[in-house]
Amino acid sequence: MVRSDLWRELCAVSARLGADRAIVQGAGGNVSLKEDGTLWVKASGCWLADAEAKDIMVPLALEAVRHRLADAAGQALDGARLDDSATQHLKPSIETALHAVLPHPVVLHVHSLNATTLSILADGPERLKACEAGWRGAFIPYVRPGAELAAMIAHAAASGGDRPNVFVLQNHGLVVAAESPATAADLLHEVERDLAFPLQAPPAAPAAQPSPVPGYRWDESLSRVAMDRRLVSIMCGGALAPDQVVFLGGPAAHLPSNGQFQAVLSEYRSLYGGAPAVLLAPGRGGYVRNDLRAGADDILAWVIDMLLRVPTDASVVFLPDAEARALAGWEAEKYRLAQSSARAGQ
Repeated sequence: MVRSDLWRELCAVSARLGADRAIVQGAGGNVSLKEDGTLWVKASGCWLADAEAKDIMVPLALEAVRHRLADAAGQALDGARLDDSATQHLKPSIETALHAVLPHPVVLHVHSLNATTLSILADGPERLKACEAGWRGAFIPYVRPGAELAAMIAHAAASGGDRPNVFVLQNHGLVVAAESPATAADLLHEVERDLAFPLQAPPAAPAAQPSPVPGYRWDESLSRVAMDRRLVSIMCGGALAPDQVVFLGGPAAHLPSNGQFQAVLSEYRSLYGGAPAVLLAPGRGGYVRNDLRAGADDILAWVIDMLLRVPTDASVVFLPDAEARALAGWEAEKYRLAQSSARAGQ
């Protein structure tokens, strides 16, 4: 497949966005370009930061993708792939559907800090309306990535005369759409500035580290969170977004002071299918599992950064436990995690 100047511009923009942890974390986010009937979309599990160094954009026949979205709920894209030896071993993003349904030439989907913070707030829709400036926004209620999410975005994009080009996805992230990679990136940064939440300073970490926990290590950033009961309540209250489930397994677990660690593990496993990646002992400290998945450190830092942006007067909305469990067992997400881990292990 021939790579055009627009394709190269998309790769350059993607690499810049992928290098900014406030915009993209690890293998998160995906981008696309529609050009001459081809939909170029980031491959599942690949890192946007690698966009200029590696071939990570998979070419698909745009109309074939749209036809399959209507006929097969967006799951069967193999027949829409175009011949391209450089990317034949890769799978298109699990969120290809949302890129295909929007009419704009360029679509950027990221988990940027300010937009994702807004997406987890109960009054997120009202806050979004109050922030709109030179762009038009729509707040999309949470549904799992795929055809249903794509349909909701398509409906919002086509509704009324003042059609939005910015979509905040509840408990998920941000989508912006524009005419070129550069204008899309400019729009993304403008939205992040307009939505900006002040970063609150967490308390100091405890002077002395608490007793060790088998299989876990003490962490200073988490220990600062542990000194604020409001932050502990949010972090242990539920999963905030899909990538938290995929890379961390779910929310943090509350470590009681009575030493009933095994009971905590058992309850957590019954809900999320594995041991918690994060333990918080209120007023004492925080711990990270020793065998944290590759790339999970970026996601953990992102979760903490979101917590420190949640206004003190705001209520937080969590992913339903059933949705979190479904994401943890979703084969498409397991593939993305494996691809990301392979890259991180290089």
